[in-house]
Amino acid sequence: VTGVVGGVNVFFLLQGACLLSIEGAMFYFFTDTEEQYPEGPHFSALFYASVTGVVGAISGFVGMLLYNKYLKWWRYHPLLVVLNSLLVVANLINIMVFTRYNLVLGIPDALFVLGSTMFHWVLYMLLYMPAVVLTSQFCPKGLEATMFALIAGAWNLGWAVGQYGGSALLYLLGVQPRGAPNESAQFKNLWLAALIA
Repeated sequence: VTGVVGGVNVFFLLQGACLLSIEGAMFYFFTDTEEQYPEGPHFSALFYASVTGVVGAISGFVGMLLYNKYLKWWRYHPLLVVLNSLLVVANLINIMVFTRYNLVLGIPDALFVLGSTMFHWVLYMLLYMPAVVLTSQFCPKGLEATMFALIAGAWNLGWAVGQYGGSALLYLLGVQPRGAPNESAQFKNLWLAALIA
């Protein structure tokens, strides 16, 4: 493995590790019933898991098309700076729904969540594509599958570390919903977790 390929893998591992996931608490925030969280959106688990999953998959495909049409000519450094900055903004926007400010602005919860899901998955794919392309450009002949497995492994390991880091963050902030009745207090610091993550 050349130094460039190794550096790309380390970068994407660290990037994934820095994307702290608060998905566990978000699931309860969005799907708790009125008895469990009176202020919540009260989505069905089917809507939250399936509909947003399908929207995310389609959005990832759109991200791949956008990269191929508009961003493949960009230099990698400025592209990654812009895309990571947009990802920070996308994560900060989630604070609006956790503080319920989206309702003050007249944005329904379902529309907000679907829009946020689309934006996030387009960005995730736009961030992944440069890694694949860069690795393919520096890949030794005959090792294409190995290089792809290496970058996918680095990406997935970083993502797993981000999952554990996000769980630790939720624990430290006292955001530990379980689907129990009257757990509004469990979501008090969810906005702060989103800010840090």
